[in-house]
Amino acid sequence: MRSRRHVPRSYGQDSLTSTASGFGQLQSRMEGKVVRFVGLGYASVYLVERPAPDDFLGEAKPELMRATLIPLVPKEKIMKIVIAGGTGLIGRKLVSLLSNRFHEVVVASPSAGVNSITGVGLEKAFEGADVVVDVTNPPTFDPAAVMDFFTTSTKNLLSAGKNAGVTHHVVLSIVGTDSLPQNGYFVAKVAQEKLVQESGIPYSIVRATQFMEFMGTIADGATADGEVRLSTANFQPIAADDLAELLADVAAYFPLNRIVDAAGPDRGRMCDLIGGYLASIGDTRIVKADPEAGYFGCPLDENSLVPLGDRRIGSLNIEKWSQRPKAAA
Repeated sequence: MRSRRHVPRSYGQDSLTSTASGFGQLQSRMEGKVVRFVGLGYASVYLVERPAPDDFLGEAKPELMRATLIPLVPKEKIMKIVIAGGTGLIGRKLVSLLSNRFHEVVVASPSAGVNSITGVGLEKAFEGADVVVDVTNPPTFDPAAVMDFFTTSTKNLLSAGKNAGVTHHVVLSIVGTDSLPQNGYFVAKVAQEKLVQESGIPYSIVRATQFMEFMGTIADGATADGEVRLSTANFQPIAADDLAELLADVAAYFPLNRIVDAAGPDRGRMCDLIGGYLASIGDTRIVKADPEAGYFGCPLDENSLVPLGDRRIGSLNIEKWSQRPKAAA
């Protein structure tokens, strides 16, 4: 069996013997700073900013482990990371981010010959993998079909991961999954989370709020006779770029073995935030605040869709996000 982690050796000004205990001592002295070292077996120089595990996702220090490589041998990689759903909105961004960090990234999607529902191609895709990131999404919103998709796909991904010796399973979920039992999609995500938590594989679950990219879709679903009736419940959307950055950091870090929430910096009533966004893009529809509007037919409490626990807040607010070139969205 190949070694999945290599003991680092010091490089440059920081002298250190190539032992795990030695690196731990250097790490304890250099928390939050840049450490330069050579990874054995990689012949590459790494610049690593690695916060202490206790500070991970902390309010005062939101940045996660980040690594920049100066490759002496370009073909060498840090980890092999399988992205299930790697052709979707978040998946494409993840593939780019992790590839730019010189990880070996495998896109696991039907278009790439890998099907998490039938299991076709999983064994080959997972061979030698260290991490799997699941950002899959069903092609329908029918409650029964969504439940079947997430349970079948997740079981297959977990099984393939166990057989391959994967040591970190990352899954993207939704803030409020356990607070909207009337929403079939949310119920299916709860079932997916439970499968991951009970799998025995070290895991990280990232629950995200609604994407800024989907605010127009939410408005469309709430429109009747040219009027948009939106809930007065709290809303805190996140930009897809911010979420992809967080997932990339989580994938490259140690398994959290818990749930963390991710949201954008703007928090307010759904009717106000989406209404302001529509006005900023010249959408002339009338937006009405409606406490009974709900979310795609499901009633909402004040904080059903916003993070209340361990969370990571993105850097892009709605104004900055909406002003970016469309190609960057």
